Amino acid sequence: MKFYRNLFVLVALLAALIATYIYIPKQSDEKTVGDTIELRTIDESRMTEVETNNQHGRIVLVRDGEQWKMSEPEDCQVDELSTGSFIDLISGMEVDSIVEESPEDFGKYGLRYPQSQITVKTSDGKSTVFMLGDETPMGGEYYIKTSDSSTVYKINSTKAEELLKPAAEFKAADTVVGDSDESAGE
Repeated sequence: MKFYRNLFVLVALLAALIATYIYIPKQSDEKTVGDTIELRTIDESRMTEVETNNQHGRIVLVRDGEQWKMSEPEDCQVDELSTGSFIDLISGMEVDSIVEESPEDFGKYGLRYPQSQITVKTSDGKSTVFMLGDETPMGGEYYIKTSDSSTVYKINSTKAEELLKPAAEFKAADTVVGDSDESAGE
């Protein structure tokens, strides 16, 4: 009798291990890197335009050869460091954790009317849209999702603040309001 009980326990443990082995790799399609989840990777060399809409208005960055420039709200050169960090962030978007898959109400995360919506267009005609929602109740993180998935994630506030930058933070320091070339010749 004792033999059958031990055999039953071993078979149950084996079944649990097999179920765990099958479930865990299929739990998420995202790749994990350290303590983060790689949400989306976009080849930066194929990015042609990045449009962001947030509380500061609409900002459009366009690729001009190997460089980026701003076309809206005004046509101007950009600060390479500030713009580069923004482009790096969205080309290899990493998030901290999954909050909920397929929630019934995106409004509770501030994603019905996101604080920032970033559209990345690539040379193959495809677009990826990131939507940044509200800050989490505990603070330090924000909710984020992509338009092609119903999964809600958390992103740290440092990355979220990068997605909320105003146009002034993208502009090159030597960008002057008005046309300085005309006044220099007078």
